[in-house]
Amino acid sequence: MTELVKWTIPADFISERVALTASEVAYGLRLEWLTFDDGLRLVSQSPATLASRSAPSAGPLEARDPTREEALIRVLEGQQTGDEQRVWLFLGLAWLLENRSTYEEPLKMIDRISEDFGHPKLIRHLIYWMPPEGGHPVGVRGLERWWLELVDKLSQEFGARGVVAR
Repeated sequence: MTELVKWTIPADFISERVALTASEVAYGLRLEWLTFDDGLRLVSQSPATLASRSAPSAGPLEARDPTREEALIRVLEGQQTGDEQRVWLFLGLAWLLENRSTYEEPLKMIDRISEDFGHPKLIRHLIYWMPPEGGHPVGVRGLERWWLELVDKLSQEFGARGVVAR
């Protein structure tokens, strides 16, 4: 990953949209789109983690150090599902969509997200400089419409597995 996109997505935003698995939390920590404290909170709230009673703990705040944090991330990564990149692609697009007014050129941010994720086919039609695919509207309004529709579709897909009740 080139890591062109630098932001932190709050745990509340995430938990309102999807119940992350442990490996998805680890992926977010690796991207640095998720703080360590929020990652721990999400793991401890995850229905899958709670069901297995395997929620990791970092211990007291003062006892945390980069070595322990890295060890915890490795434990979380050990339970990969294969959806990690897709979930975080969705969360990045959803976060950007909800906060697009704070970015001068949100469509260029989509291009950066695409680059960070290895140019996934899923969002190729959202890249402003790519020729439109058949049936896709053109122009800024067309791209924004497809962006909203994709976020809605992924929201339904990931929302179906449940969200974390607060």
